[in-house]
Amino acid sequence: MTIVIGFAGFSGSGKTTLIAKLIPLIQARGKSVAVIKHDGHGHYKEAEGTDTSRYIEAGAAGVMALSPNGYVKMERRRVILPDAIQGMSHYDVVMVEGFKTERHPKVAVIRLPEHAAILEHLPELPEAIVSAVPIMDPGVPVFHLDDAAGIAEWIAARKETM
Repeated sequence: MTIVIGFAGFSGSGKTTLIAKLIPLIQARGKSVAVIKHDGHGHYKEAEGTDTSRYIEAGAAGVMALSPNGYVKMERRRVILPDAIQGMSHYDVVMVEGFKTERHPKVAVIRLPEHAAILEHLPELPEAIVSAVPIMDPGVPVFHLDDAAGIAEWIAARKETM
């Protein structure tokens, strides 16, 4: 079974930086890790000039590039988060960046005092808070933004959520 944990916070709160720090720490505990990133504005692009980008620009509905180390798949179709998570269920841990209104276990990420408003935007209390500013007792574990080792330990010790 897979541990699913989301990271929700406003732009600039440190979600990507934190996840990038957590990946090798969780892998060092013997767990495989995958990440699903929300791209709500459609900013993601294949590297310009590559064969795959040319196929996408030409209108291909799907493109897959295979290499000895893995593959990259791009399809022009809507996929909902639960289906994306299910497609990654062969990993021990799936970290989800963004998708703050979806209902999956989440960690709120707060870098600045004004980022604490993320707690009002979540559909339910997060399972933990990662913050660089003091947080009044929220009733869930609170980690400092620089405590990647402690956060990784907390994630790796969680029970499967899928």
